[in-house]
Amino acid sequence: CRLERGEGGPRLRSALFDLSLDQALAARLSAADGEITMAIRPEFVQVNGAGPALSGRVGLVELLGSRSLVFVECNGQDLRVVVQGETRFKEGETVQLALPLERAFFFGEDGRRL
Repeated sequence: CRLERGEGGPRLRSALFDLSLDQALAARLSAADGEITMAIRPEFVQVNGAGPALSGRVGLVELLGSRSLVFVECNGQDLRVVVQGETRFKEGETVQLALPLERAFFFGEDGRRL
C-alpha cells in the first residue's frame, strides 16, 4: 500500500483498500519511501465491526474449539479472521472486515518497522 495526501486528508491506499488516516499515524508512516506493508493479527480484525472496513465473501469457516477461523476473499486476496466461539457466518456470505489501524504493524520497503 502507499501513503497518499490529498484534499480529504492522508490516506493509505492499495488494490484492496482505501483508508483514511489520522494525522498521528500519517506522520509515523511518512518516513516510508515507497511501498508500505500493513499487517494485522487475525484476532484483531472484526467481522462486521466498527471502523475502516473491507468487503469480502466468506469462503470457509473452521471451528477450532473455543475459536473459529473465518477465511474471507477480498478482491482476490485470501484473509483470515479469528472469531471467539462458534460463528453464524455462512460460506458465500458477504461480510465487512473492520481493520483496527491502532493494532496494525507497518513496515517500509526495507522491512523495518515504521
